[in-house]
Amino acid sequence: MTAAGLLSSTAERFTRSAEATDSPISPNAGFAAWFAARSAAHSYTVERVPLTELPGWGFEPGTGDLRHTSGRFFGFTGVRVRTDRGDWEQPIIDQPEIGILGLVTRDFGGVPHFLVQAKMEPGNTNLVQLSTTVQATRGNYLRAHQGLPTPHLEHFLPPRPGRVLVDRIQAEHSQWFLGTHNRNMVVETDRSVPIGPDHRWLTLGQLWGLLGHDNLLNSETRTVLSCVPVAAPPANTGDPYRDALRRSLAGPGVDDDLLTWFNDGKGAMEPVARTCGLAEVGGWRLADGGIEHESGRHFRVVGVRVEAPTREVTRWSQPLIEPATPGLYGLLVQRFDGVLRILMHARADAGSSRFTEFGPTVQCCDLGDRPVPFRAEVVAEPGPGVVRHDSLQSEKGGRFLNAVNRYRVVELPADRPVPVPDGYRWLSLRQALDLMAQPDQVNIQARTLLTALLSTW
Repeated sequence: MTAAGLLSSTAERFTRSAEATDSPISPNAGFAAWFAARSAAHSYTVERVPLTELPGWGFEPGTGDLRHTSGRFFGFTGVRVRTDRGDWEQPIIDQPEIGILGLVTRDFGGVPHFLVQAKMEPGNTNLVQLSTTVQATRGNYLRAHQGLPTPHLEHFLPPRPGRVLVDRIQAEHSQWFLGTHNRNMVVETDRSVPIGPDHRWLTLGQLWGLLGHDNLLNSETRTVLSCVPVAAPPANTGDPYRDALRRSLAGPGVDDDLLTWFNDGKGAMEPVARTCGLAEVGGWRLADGGIEHESGRHFRVVGVRVEAPTREVTRWSQPLIEPATPGLYGLLVQRFDGVLRILMHARADAGSSRFTEFGPTVQCCDLGDRPVPFRAEVVAEPGPGVVRHDSLQSEKGGRFLNAVNRYRVVELPADRPVPVPDGYRWLSLRQALDLMAQPDQVNIQARTLLTALLSTW
């Protein structure tokens, strides 16, 4: 089978999974009780510790960078940023590696199911959320921490026993990570997979449904789900919105005009960020045991000591980024001649590795941002718009503390034209998903929102 044929076959099979909104293997009726039991099954402790007293961590002489004494894992350095939204300096996570975020899939009754786990991360607002089968940095799966092996890792490293269906390298949260990437993988097996009480098989339709719940699917699960291909079902539901969305999914993909427009923006932009020592970052200070901006806004870098009996290492200490306020991420959509279009923004962030990525219409990491992002008021207060998705989602609890943001998809009335400023572009859903199949083209916030949009079909 050709590569195109394999992709089409995979998309058709995953479409069956998306249409299966319940499963006899893991019925919806039992999910809430299972998840509550797993969340309460163990006692976890996350205790704040001043950075200057954080075991195993210290500030390097000269640069002032915050590093682990082993030289492994990750650290914090400084960055000077220049974008079309202004210039600034900030601390940023330095983790130059590619981790693995992987889902194992297996057919049950002819329907693909995905193996997820209830996993604790110290920064999650509710500690335990649904994660991928494997969620591991390179340092973790190579056991730099001297802990237990990562369960099910054998499915994602050669010689793996299954077949790789999805393998895409995607960027982390570029506003807080300096060029860090992960492999987003889906690997199929036809063998029985031994699982413990923290694991559960769910269909794509069930996972899409859970995306509408607050703080349930972690950001690692959301980004891998965004890479799962599906085929466009018939636009014959009788619901004008759903049919317009399905036509958008079935429409033509990325063309030369779109790529030229996007690349023109990349070519016109100077390098986004230049690194510097953490001690050289202007406007930031060490205060109250953490690193904070002198205005009290944006975010803090804080230290925590963790006890988690379900993890490969049961005790450790680490720094985390703690945002000052919740963020707002929004996608505006509108129907044009019966086809839904998505308004996306080509933008650069502090850690962007390729200058610009497509982000959502509104990406407001700090609700005190000035200038206010384009159309932020429409996402915050939709007015005549129809809210198609609205949820609170946590961001990467292994690096961020209580980073909870509102994700919202708003459909604008078709009879109200929207003036589009430079850097914004209307895309079909097919074009957005085609771009997402390439590395560093669509940022992680937009990937969550596009998955949320797709789940409303």
